Amino acid sequence: MKQVFKKVGFLVVILTLLCLFASGVRHVATGGTRLGFITNPMVAFSEFPGTVYDVLTSKEINGVCPTYVSKDTSFREVNCLEYDVFGLNSFFNDVEHRWDIKLFNFRNDSVYFSWHLEKESYIQLGERQFRNSRLKNPVLLKDRSLVAVSVESNNLYRLDRESNILWHNTSKNFHHSLNLSVDGNIWACSSAERGFRLGSEKQKKSIRDDFVTKIDVETGEILYDKSVCDILIENGFKNFVYGFSNDGKPSMENDPIHLNDIQPVYESGPFWEKGDLFLSLRHKSLVIHYRPQTGEIKRLLQGPFLNQHDVDVISDHEIALFNNNSTNIGLNIVDSGDESEGFASAADDLLLSGIIIYNFLDSTYHPYLDELFASEKIFSQTEGSYEFLSSGDICLESENDAKIYFMNRDGILLKKQFETPVENYVHLPNWIRIFENINF
Repeated sequence: MKQVFKKVGFLVVILTLLCLFASGVRHVATGGTRLGFITNPMVAFSEFPGTVYDVLTSKEINGVCPTYVSKDTSFREVNCLEYDVFGLNSFFNDVEHRWDIKLFNFRNDSVYFSWHLEKESYIQLGERQFRNSRLKNPVLLKDRSLVAVSVESNNLYRLDRESNILWHNTSKNFHHSLNLSVDGNIWACSSAERGFRLGSEKQKKSIRDDFVTKIDVETGEILYDKSVCDILIENGFKNFVYGFSNDGKPSMENDPIHLNDIQPVYESGPFWEKGDLFLSLRHKSLVIHYRPQTGEIKRLLQGPFLNQHDVDVISDHEIALFNNNSTNIGLNIVDSGDESEGFASAADDLLLSGIIIYNFLDSTYHPYLDELFASEKIFSQTEGSYEFLSSGDICLESENDAKIYFMNRDGILLKKQFETPVENYVHLPNWIRIFENINF
């Protein structure tokens, strides 16, 4: 009998320890820090099985370039363009192990000019590998040099027309879009860690803070660098920094702002001044009209859009944006089989992205070409961009599924994907910059 009690007691101890361990794992996995110095090792331990799975199923271990995505075999390309329109896009060259940037004509795919960036030029800080750090949204200058960023890394470059590096800024972590400022310099999104404490807690917490950064186009030096958190706090909007998050993953809650576009105003109008900026904050589904000369927020825009990208001024009283219409909350998959059990109401379906236009005259929002988005089933969970052309046509980049469209009110003019050497894979577009002429 004593042996039985010993075995039962031993089992109880083991189960108690397992429960304590499971509780600790759950605590750190949901962002808790009460375990002190063992918090980080516990986080690493809890994430290890997922890391193993990610490695075993990764494109790299299967010999596929990480910037390639599976091709939609039902997608049928169309090209009815009757005019020249040019794109500047980057592609990873998996043979030469470098990034190629090409200026090409959408009408006939002819390449007019190209540049390249070698791996030796890349400084790796952190885990972001060279070919994983996509060369996004390069800016072409009149002397055929260009400014390019290896996103989510400390690598911002200016290349001359022969692909020689004129300057290389490694001072900050740069990401997302680049845009020419009104004075001919470069607006770039950047980020850094921001520390804070809650109440009487001694341990400092941190979040990722984004910065509105201006780069001298001639030297690569920083001319202006302003924290988005500070912009919000100084204007009385502390709630947008610390008050809420629309992310379901604890690992993503440390990125409350997620600045993805800095759009300069190039001409003064009734609602803005030349030099003002529109800032797109994805994780707040928020667009800020900001005046860097005074540090003022002139207007906050929230409306019928979610996790938006690519804010553009399209008239003297309108802006437009790419509405991803996506969310990160509710990431756990639920299939109840019967919606009457466990659900307060019918499910909301977020299935289509779109373009939203905001009119400053009457403070209204309007979808644009939503019927084409519906017929083509266009949805990009993240990223995405567009460009209004002088003809009224739109070039649209549906990023996640690597599809490019030219469209207008009459229908689709072009549907395209970028082929790769690997069968049934296409290359991600990298925020293509559009030109209607290249006479410079």
